[in-house]
Amino acid sequence: MVAGFALFVLLLVVVLQMDRLDIAAIMEGEEYVEEMLDIFIEDTTKELSEMRDASSMRKYVKLGRIIHKTAPLWEMIRINISRRELKGTIAMPLEKWGGISDERIEKLIEAVEQAVEKVKK
Repeated sequence: MVAGFALFVLLLVVVLQMDRLDIAAIMEGEEYVEEMLDIFIEDTTKELSEMRDASSMRKYVKLGRIIHKTAPLWEMIRINISRRELKGTIAMPLEKWGGISDERIEKLIEAVEQAVEKVKK
C-alpha cells in the first residue's frame, strides 16, 4: 500500500511536468524508480486481468469497481484515451455499467495495456 502511494505521488509529480506518458522523465534521478515501475506493472497487469475476466463474464458492476479504483492513476499518467472519455467512464454510476459498450471497454483496456508496455521498455 505504501509503495503504491509512493508510485502514485512520483507519477503525479512527473505527469505535471509533461504532455504525454514519458517513462524516461520518470527514470531520471529517482532512487527507487525501477522498483516503483515494477510495482506499477505488476499491479496494473493484475487489474487488467481482472477487468478482462469481469468483461468476458459480463460482470459489469465488478468491472466498474475496478475501473473506478484505478482510473485516477491512469488519468495522471495520461493513457492513450481522451481525458473527457475517461472522466465520463469514471463518472458513470455502477448500476449503469451493463449499458456500456464492449467496444468502449476494450478501447480502455487496450490503452492501459499500451501504457504498461511503454513502461516495460
